[in-house]
Amino acid sequence: MARAEFTQAGRWGWGKIVLADTAAAERSRGRHPSRSVGVPVMFDVFATRIIMKHEAGSRYLSAVFRVDGDRVLGTLRGYDMLIVMSRER
Repeated sequence: MARAEFTQAGRWGWGKIVLADTAAAERSRGRHPSRSVGVPVMFDVFATRIIMKHEAGSRYLSAVFRVDGDRVLGTLRGYDMLIVMSRER
């Protein structure tokens, strides 16, 4: 499960992505993978993609998402998982 809360100002943004029950959650914050972890992120928005990284640097967490209407689809660098997020209105 992934959940996110983002704020955007122009092409830049910041927020938190919550990864639950994943090894990525453990690696990004050093906690037990069975707990939900809020990871602070920053991102850069382009017309068709979003580049995201941990606020402390991409060595902790980075992802590339493809924009598809109100959804974004992407992968975390170094992990074989797909994240699909949709906008809540």
